[in-house]
Amino acid sequence: MPSIEQLLNLSQIIAKKSRSLISRSANRIIFGDPAPDDTALDSQWDLKHLAPRFMQLRLLAMRATKTTESAKGARDRLLGLCKESGVSLVMRTQAEERLDQGLFKEWAEIAGVDLKDLAHVLRDNSRANKWTHKDGQQFTFQERDEASAKNAIRHGVGNCPECAALAMQMFADYKGPGGDDRLPALSQPPVAVERICASGDHSFVVVNRNQSTDISNTGRWMTPDVVICDPWWFHAGDAILATDHDTDGKSLIDFIQKDPKLRVRLKINLGQGHTTRFNQKHPGLDYYLDPVEDIKRKVGQV
Repeated sequence: MPSIEQLLNLSQIIAKKSRSLISRSANRIIFGDPAPDDTALDSQWDLKHLAPRFMQLRLLAMRATKTTESAKGARDRLLGLCKESGVSLVMRTQAEERLDQGLFKEWAEIAGVDLKDLAHVLRDNSRANKWTHKDGQQFTFQERDEASAKNAIRHGVGNCPECAALAMQMFADYKGPGGDDRLPALSQPPVAVERICASGDHSFVVVNRNQSTDISNTGRWMTPDVVICDPWWFHAGDAILATDHDTDGKSLIDFIQKDPKLRVRLKINLGQGHTTRFNQKHPGLDYYLDPVEDIKRKVGQV
């Protein structure tokens, strides 16, 4: 069996790369001084002070289906405004984001685009309302997560569900250590990886949880041999042990332990691979070997 140190190391790699691929969020506020490249040094969950309007609209566009003309038109108008106004998808300082917000609003007024109507159309065409493929076959939960992760990378924005979905796909895509003994070998029985949803509107990934325990009983499963991988909670992506109260993840541990309605959204095995549909649509895509920019190019970032 893999050691907990190996699983933690892999989870930290996955969390960091997932956050690099989905660098923006529509429900995090930026604070702290800028880094030398003008990107923000830190950010935190704050529902009262959300990201700029254009970023919230991009999230709705990312989550919208493109099967209707109204949704396609709304998405095209939004992407056109983002391109024309020159707003940045990089997580920058609050001052820079205020400038971007002003530019976006100004361009929308010049173009005569009603942003409230745009949001309404995109929200009404949410992909969450769609449960079948074009051929009538029902989506599996893994297929939904694959699509969610891919579209978040394409649009450059995603909240905690998209970040967790991408982490899940990276765990599925893992092929073994490749000569690096710091990373886990694939094993039998396989290591369980689960996407967990909390009643407090949060999603994260749990690795190596005892499957005989109830997910709602945190006192039983949050043990030293369990890893919590959460690209969204941490500004740059991170993973911690489920018993680690001495790190920056203490707030995450406290949040999970106090939640009375945890549920398992999806369970996979480490290294089980992608679905057949995903492999057919994206041959050659490797979340580990491909650099961030190559992954964005292969999924067709807009």
